[in-house]
Amino acid sequence: KQANAELVKWAQEAGKKAEEVEKEAKKVEKLAKKATDALPNALAEVADAKAAAQRAHDDELQIRRMRDALQREATQEAFEMIPDMLVGIKKEAREKAKIVAERKAAALKEQQLKEAPKAAIAARKPYEEAEKRAAAFAAAWVKRGNQLESRSADLVAQAQQFQGSVGASSEVGDMQGLANIANATGDVIGAKRMAREAKKMMTTAVELRQQAGEAFATAASIEATLPAYEREAAQAAYHAEYMLNPDAVP
Repeated sequence: KQANAELVKWAQEAGKKAEEVEKEAKKVEKLAKKATDALPNALAEVADAKAAAQRAHDDELQIRRMRDALQREATQEAFEMIPDMLVGIKKEAREKAKIVAERKAAALKEQQLKEAPKAAIAARKPYEEAEKRAAAFAAAWVKRGNQLESRSADLVAQAQQFQGSVGASSEVGDMQGLANIANATGDVIGAKRMAREAKKMMTTAVELRQQAGEAFATAASIEATLPAYEREAAQAAYHAEYMLNPDAVP
Protein backbone atom coordinates (compact mmCIF):
# COMPACT_ATOMS: atom_id res chain seq x y z
CA LYS A 1 0.00 0.00 0.00
CA GLN A 2 2.74 2.35 0.86
CA ALA A 3 4.37 1.65 -2.50
CA ASN A 4 1.13 2.27 -4.30
CA ALA A 5 0.65 5.53 -2.44
CA GLU A 6 4.07 6.69 -3.46
CA LEU A 7 3.40 5.67 -7.03
CA VAL A 8 0.18 7.62 -7.00
CA LYS A 9 2.00 10.59 -5.53
CA TRP A 10 4.70 10.38 -8.19
CA ALA A 11 2.05 10.01 -10.87
CA GLN A 12 0.30 13.08 -9.59
CA GLU A 13 3.51 15.05 -9.45
CA ALA A 14 4.41 13.83 -12.92
CA GLY A 15 1.00 14.97 -14.17
CA LYS A 16 1.53 18.37 -12.65
CA LYS A 17 4.95 18.64 -14.20
CA ALA A 18 3.53 17.55 -17.53
CA GLU A 19 0.90 20.25 -17.29
CA GLU A 20 3.56 22.79 -16.40
CA VAL A 21 5.71 21.64 -19.33
CA GLU A 22 2.72 21.87 -21.64
CA LYS A 23 2.03 25.40 -20.43
CA GLU A 24 5.68 26.37 -20.97
CA ALA A 25 5.55 24.76 -24.40
CA LYS A 26 2.55 26.84 -25.31
CA LYS A 27 4.32 29.99 -24.08
CA VAL A 28 7.35 29.11 -26.15
CA GLU A 29 5.11 28.44 -29.14
CA LYS A 30 3.49 31.83 -28.71
CA LEU A 31 6.83 33.53 -28.34
CA ALA A 32 8.19 31.69 -31.35
CA LYS A 33 5.18 32.81 -33.34
CA LYS A 34 5.68 36.37 -32.24
CA ALA A 35 9.36 36.15 -33.12
CA THR A 36 8.50 34.71 -36.48
CA ASP A 37 5.95 37.40 -37.11
CA ALA A 38 8.43 40.16 -35.95
CA LEU A 39 11.43 38.84 -37.91
CA PRO A 40 10.51 40.49 -41.22
CA ASN A 41 10.01 43.81 -39.45
CA ALA A 42 13.29 43.42 -37.60
CA LEU A 43 15.09 42.53 -40.79
CA ALA A 44 13.49 45.49 -42.52
CA GLU A 45 14.55 47.77 -39.66
CA VAL A 46 18.08 46.37 -39.86
CA ALA A 47 18.15 47.04 -43.59
CA ASP A 48 16.83 50.55 -43.03
CA ALA A 49 19.43 51.15 -40.36
CA LYS A 50 22.17 49.87 -42.64
CA ALA A 51 20.94 52.06 -45.48
CA ALA A 52 20.77 55.05 -43.14
CA ALA A 53 24.29 54.33 -41.95
CA GLN A 54 25.50 54.15 -45.54
CA ARG A 55 23.78 57.43 -46.34
CA ALA A 56 25.32 59.01 -43.26
CA HIS A 57 28.72 57.72 -44.34
CA ASP A 58 28.21 59.06 -47.85
CA ASP A 59 27.04 62.39 -46.44
CA GLU A 60 30.11 62.52 -44.20
CA LEU A 61 32.38 61.89 -47.18
CA GLN A 62 30.62 64.58 -49.16
CA ILE A 63 30.89 67.02 -46.27
CA ARG A 64 34.60 66.23 -45.91
CA ARG A 65 35.14 66.81 -49.62
CA MET A 66 33.26 70.10 -49.39
CA ARG A 67 35.28 71.05 -46.32
CA ASP A 68 38.57 70.22 -48.06
CA ALA A 69 37.52 72.20 -51.12
CA LEU A 70 36.59 75.19 -48.97
CA GLN A 71 39.89 74.94 -47.11
CA ARG A 72 41.82 74.86 -50.39
CA GLU A 73 39.89 77.86 -51.67
CA ALA A 74 40.40 79.72 -48.40
CA THR A 75 44.12 78.91 -48.44
CA GLN A 76 44.42 80.07 -52.04
CA GLU A 77 42.59 83.29 -51.26
CA ALA A 78 44.80 83.82 -48.21
CA PHE A 79 47.94 83.37 -50.29
CA GLU A 80 46.60 85.74 -52.91
CA MET A 81 45.98 88.32 -50.21
CA ILE A 82 49.50 88.00 -48.77
CA PRO A 83 51.26 90.37 -51.25
CA ASP A 84 48.76 93.16 -50.57
CA MET A 85 48.94 92.51 -46.86
CA LEU A 86 52.73 92.47 -46.97
CA VAL A 87 52.79 95.88 -48.62
CA GLY A 88 50.82 97.32 -45.74
CA ILE A 89 52.79 95.42 -43.13
CA LYS A 90 56.11 96.51 -44.63
CA LYS A 91 54.97 100.11 -44.84
CA GLU A 92 53.84 100.10 -41.23
CA ALA A 93 57.05 98.40 -40.13
CA ARG A 94 59.15 100.96 -42.04
CA GLU A 95 57.25 103.84 -40.47
CA LYS A 96 57.71 102.41 -36.99
CA ALA A 97 61.39 101.71 -37.67
CA LYS A 98 61.81 105.25 -38.99
CA ILE A 99 60.26 106.73 -35.85
CA VAL A 100 62.51 104.58 -33.64
CA ALA A 101 65.57 105.43 -35.71
CA GLU A 102 64.80 109.15 -35.59
CA ARG A 103 64.39 109.02 -31.83
CA LYS A 104 67.66 107.15 -31.44
CA ALA A 105 69.40 109.56 -33.81
CA ALA A 106 68.08 112.55 -31.88
CA ALA A 107 69.22 111.05 -28.57
CA LEU A 108 72.61 110.19 -30.06
CA LYS A 109 73.01 113.69 -31.49
CA GLU A 110 72.15 115.24 -28.16
CA GLN A 111 74.71 113.03 -26.46
CA GLN A 112 77.30 113.85 -29.11
CA LEU A 113 76.71 117.57 -28.73
CA LYS A 114 77.37 117.21 -25.02
CA GLU A 115 80.53 115.19 -25.64
CA ALA A 116 81.88 117.42 -28.45
CA PRO A 117 83.55 120.04 -26.19
CA LYS A 118 85.10 117.29 -24.07
CA ALA A 119 86.42 115.60 -27.21
CA ALA A 120 87.94 118.89 -28.38
CA ILE A 121 89.70 119.39 -25.06
CA ALA A 122 90.99 115.81 -25.10
CA ALA A 123 92.25 116.24 -28.67
CA ARG A 124 94.16 119.41 -27.75
CA LYS A 125 95.84 117.86 -24.74
CA PRO A 126 98.67 115.89 -26.50
CA TYR A 127 99.69 118.96 -28.52
CA GLU A 128 99.51 121.25 -25.51
CA GLU A 129 101.65 118.85 -23.51
CA ALA A 130 104.13 118.62 -26.39
CA GLU A 131 104.19 122.43 -26.57
CA LYS A 132 104.92 122.63 -22.85
CA ARG A 133 107.80 120.16 -23.22
CA ALA A 134 109.19 122.12 -26.19
CA ALA A 135 108.92 125.37 -24.23
CA ALA A 136 110.72 123.70 -21.32
CA PHE A 137 113.51 122.57 -23.68
CA ALA A 138 113.80 126.08 -25.07
CA ALA A 139 113.97 127.51 -21.56
CA ALA A 140 116.66 124.97 -20.68
CA TRP A 141 118.74 126.06 -23.71
CA VAL A 142 118.30 129.72 -22.73
CA LYS A 143 119.43 128.92 -19.22
CA ARG A 144 122.42 127.05 -20.63
CA GLY A 145 123.26 130.01 -22.86
CA ASN A 146 123.03 132.41 -19.94
CA GLN A 147 125.35 130.18 -17.90
CA LEU A 148 127.89 130.03 -20.74
CA GLU A 149 127.64 133.75 -21.33
CA SER A 150 128.11 134.44 -17.62
CA ARG A 151 131.14 132.18 -17.50
CA SER A 152 132.57 133.90 -20.57
CA ALA A 153 132.10 137.30 -18.96
CA ASP A 154 133.82 136.09 -15.81
CA LEU A 155 136.80 134.87 -17.82
CA VAL A 156 137.00 138.18 -19.68
CA ALA A 157 136.97 140.02 -16.38
CA GLN A 158 139.71 137.80 -15.00
CA ALA A 159 141.78 138.19 -18.15
CA GLN A 160 141.43 141.96 -17.94
CA GLN A 161 142.84 141.86 -14.44
CA PHE A 162 146.03 140.42 -15.90
CA GLN A 163 146.24 142.76 -18.87
CA GLY A 164 148.64 145.67 -18.73
CA SER A 165 151.06 147.82 -20.82
CA VAL A 166 154.80 146.93 -20.53
CA GLY A 167 157.47 146.86 -23.19
CA ALA A 168 159.73 144.34 -21.53
CA SER A 169 158.87 141.54 -23.90
CA SER A 170 157.09 141.05 -27.18
CA GLU A 171 155.45 137.97 -25.64
CA VAL A 172 154.08 139.99 -22.79
CA GLY A 173 153.22 143.05 -24.91
CA ASP A 174 151.49 146.03 -23.47
CA MET A 175 150.54 145.05 -19.97
CA GLN A 176 148.52 146.71 -17.27
CA GLY A 177 147.19 145.57 -13.96
CA LEU A 178 148.71 142.56 -12.24
CA ALA A 179 150.98 141.67 -15.11
CA ASN A 180 152.28 145.26 -15.17
CA ILE A 181 152.90 145.18 -11.47
CA ALA A 182 154.73 141.88 -11.76
CA ASN A 183 156.84 143.22 -14.61
CA ALA A 184 157.54 146.46 -12.79
CA THR A 185 158.75 144.57 -9.74
CA GLY A 186 161.10 142.49 -11.85
CA ASP A 187 158.89 139.35 -11.98
CA VAL A 188 159.10 139.01 -15.75
CA ILE A 189 158.35 135.30 -15.62
CA GLY A 190 155.23 135.93 -13.55
CA ALA A 191 154.19 138.65 -15.95
CA LYS A 192 154.58 136.29 -18.91
CA ARG A 193 152.63 133.58 -17.09
CA MET A 194 149.78 135.98 -16.39
CA ALA A 195 149.84 137.06 -20.01
CA ARG A 196 149.49 133.47 -21.15
CA GLU A 197 146.68 132.85 -18.67
CA ALA A 198 144.92 135.97 -19.84
CA LYS A 199 145.19 134.82 -23.43
CA LYS A 200 143.81 131.38 -22.58
CA MET A 201 140.98 132.97 -20.66
CA MET A 202 140.11 135.20 -23.59
CA THR A 203 140.21 132.23 -25.97
CA THR A 204 137.97 130.19 -23.65
CA ALA A 205 135.71 133.20 -23.18
CA VAL A 206 135.29 133.49 -26.94
CA GLU A 207 134.49 129.78 -27.21
CA LEU A 208 132.00 130.00 -24.37
CA ARG A 209 130.40 133.03 -25.99
CA GLN A 210 130.06 131.04 -29.22
CA GLN A 211 128.52 128.11 -27.33
CA ALA A 212 126.15 130.51 -25.61
CA GLY A 213 125.16 131.88 -29.02
CA GLU A 214 124.51 128.34 -30.25
CA ALA A 215 122.38 127.62 -27.16
CA PHE A 216 120.37 130.78 -27.73
CA ALA A 217 119.96 129.84 -31.39
CA THR A 218 118.72 126.37 -30.44
CA ALA A 219 116.26 127.89 -27.96
CA ALA A 220 115.07 130.32 -30.63
CA SER A 221 114.56 127.51 -33.14
CA ILE A 222 112.52 125.56 -30.61
CA GLU A 223 110.50 128.64 -29.66
CA ALA A 224 109.79 129.19 -33.35
CA THR A 225 107.96 125.83 -33.43
CA LEU A 226 105.64 126.65 -30.50
CA PRO A 227 102.98 128.39 -32.65
CA ALA A 228 102.79 125.24 -34.79
CA TYR A 229 101.82 123.22 -31.72
CA GLU A 230 99.00 125.65 -31.05
CA ARG A 231 97.78 125.44 -34.66
CA GLU A 232 97.89 121.67 -34.63
CA ALA A 233 96.10 121.59 -31.27
CA ALA A 234 93.37 123.84 -32.66
CA GLN A 235 93.02 121.67 -35.78
CA ALA A 236 92.84 118.48 -33.74
CA ALA A 237 90.26 120.02 -31.41
CA TYR A 238 88.12 121.19 -34.34
CA HIS A 239 88.34 117.80 -36.06
CA ALA A 240 87.35 115.94 -32.88
CA GLU A 241 84.46 118.33 -32.24
CA TYR A 242 83.34 118.21 -35.89
CA MET A 243 83.13 114.41 -35.74
CA LEU A 244 80.48 114.79 -33.03
CA ASN A 245 79.02 118.14 -34.10
CA PRO A 246 79.14 118.84 -37.87
CA ASP A 247 77.85 122.35 -37.20
CA ALA A 248 80.91 123.25 -35.17
CA VAL A 249 82.65 126.47 -36.22
CA PRO A 250 86.44 126.27 -36.88
